[in-house]
Amino acid sequence: MLMLQKVQTVLAHWAMNQVNTKYNTHIYIDKVDLSTLGLIKLKGVEIKDHHQDSMVYIQKLSSHILSYKKLLKGNYDFETVSLDGLFLKIKIYKGETDDNFSHFLKSFDTSTNKKPKKEFLLMASTVYLDDGEVFIIDDNNKKPLKAFFKKIKGTVKNFKIEGPKVFATIKKLYLVDNNTIEVKNLTADFTYSPQKIELLNALLKTPTSSIDAELVFTYKREDLRDFNNKV
Repeated sequence: MLMLQKVQTVLAHWAMNQVNTKYNTHIYIDKVDLSTLGLIKLKGVEIKDHHQDSMVYIQKLSSHILSYKKLLKGNYDFETVSLDGLFLKIKIYKGETDDNFSHFLKSFDTSTNKKPKKEFLLMASTVYLDDGEVFIIDDNNKKPLKAFFKKIKGTVKNFKIEGPKVFATIKKLYLVDNNTIEVKNLTADFTYSPQKIELLNALLKTPTSSIDAELVFTYKREDLRDFNNKV
């Protein structure tokens, strides 16, 4: 019975409804395919922001899990995750100071969200990216599109979302930005929190240059509107 795709999709919708109710988020899954060997495939994964606009969309997510029961109980600990066709739109709406992704992560902050009894935790030992796109938009600017990255592919190790914080070890990431600059290799120890962004042990290589850096950006939430000058 559990192997029927309709039953699997219903169970996935139920699990996401539990997360959405608990953390006041808007996460949706179109189709699910589970196998007895622990392989899970999700198609049409979407996260909507606080304006009900699409913030994240993943065409196909594949992973291996050790226990479906633990997954349904909210244990989001994965080994290998493959993301095909990732779309991410980080946007600051007109008149607002926080971007939509920061709003989303704040939903998991138990210090401000009184509903959850324990902090949200999602982990993956390895994440493979293929054909990703990232848009960074600020509707408070005359030119809202601040940056655009496409053809993103590569590997991320030790990925973790812990409450409102994100951790990742970026390994050999390839991308092309909106100025057609080709990044052949980006590696870094990445940390995001409501107070700072860190890119430690960072190495960026293009066809004509190579940059080593230790980057730490500290800020107040309202400073993100004028990131270039205040962060």
